[in-house]
Amino acid sequence: MKRPFERQFERQTENQGPGQESLPPGSPYLTANELKSQLVRYRTSVAALICVLIVIVFVLLVRSQTGGHIVNHDAPAVLPDLPPQTVLRVGPRTFTDADLEFILSQGRDDTPSLTLGDVINNTIDRVLLAEQARIQGLEGRADVRRRLDYLSDRVLADAMVHSHLEGRISETDLKKLYEANLALIRPQLEVRARQILVPDKATADQVIKRLEAGDSFASLAFAYSTDRVSREKGGDMGYFTRDMLNINVTRTAFTIGVGVRSEPFRSPRGWHILEVMDRRRRVEPTFQELRPDLEQFLRNSALQELITGLRETAVIVVNENAINQMVPDMTSSDSPESTADNPEDD
Repeated sequence: MKRPFERQFERQTENQGPGQESLPPGSPYLTANELKSQLVRYRTSVAALICVLIVIVFVLLVRSQTGGHIVNHDAPAVLPDLPPQTVLRVGPRTFTDADLEFILSQGRDDTPSLTLGDVINNTIDRVLLAEQARIQGLEGRADVRRRLDYLSDRVLADAMVHSHLEGRISETDLKKLYEANLALIRPQLEVRARQILVPDKATADQVIKRLEAGDSFASLAFAYSTDRVSREKGGDMGYFTRDMLNINVTRTAFTIGVGVRSEPFRSPRGWHILEVMDRRRRVEPTFQELRPDLEQFLRNSALQELITGLRETAVIVVNENAINQMVPDMTSSDSPESTADNPEDD
């Protein structure tokens, strides 16, 4: 398809005839040279417009692949003044690979699908926004300073705890604590029993009759027992010592022999029918079994020692009147402190 300029050029050259380079005065047509020059300018403009459109499309494609940002991944190559380990620079701020890996690990706690590209773009946005906040003076605002102080204290306190506990717990300390705890653990008798718990004596007598008629203990426990935990396991209560359950239950369990079924007896929970399944001495826990608890105990002890020493040398003033006015519930009857010593709650 021919463009308007090309069609006009063909019509005019046909009218002019061969070799005609000029036209009479007042002619509505352009000369051949003028038409050629205008046609060249037209084609040049079209080519330039096409190039601009290609650039726009390319930029849009790049932005769509980088989450709406254009990240210059080759920036370190053209910034020879940066250290080799620097992988990102935003204004005066630089970030190493360790910095980005830390940010990535923190972000994946909330967003497991977070990628390194997301971290780079988020970091750029965060740094630029933070710098703009400093320019606008937001860093000195009271609510902002309050949050910054809280976060700073939290990070530094965690670092202090980690530094204080690092290398403080030795294998020797763990084994000494294990031996000391074993000396305090008295060998105790354990009983394994199963039960059927019912609400009244009449139901208990009915269950006894069915047991004597040959019905299985497990099926009757599932059908009658009101104890939701043991009924799902055929009444099996597992192993327990004398101090773990109600005295009425343990007295009966540790009195009758293995394989013996008790007569119905009462406790605050209802009426029990008990059958002893096994009897054994409690096995002493191994060092590896207790190791996590031993480590936690030593960590807590070391940390408490540190905090106690810091409190003894610090100047601490608590304005209780102001606190009570700010948080009235702290001294109300619903607070843990007021209910802890209330004998009626036992």
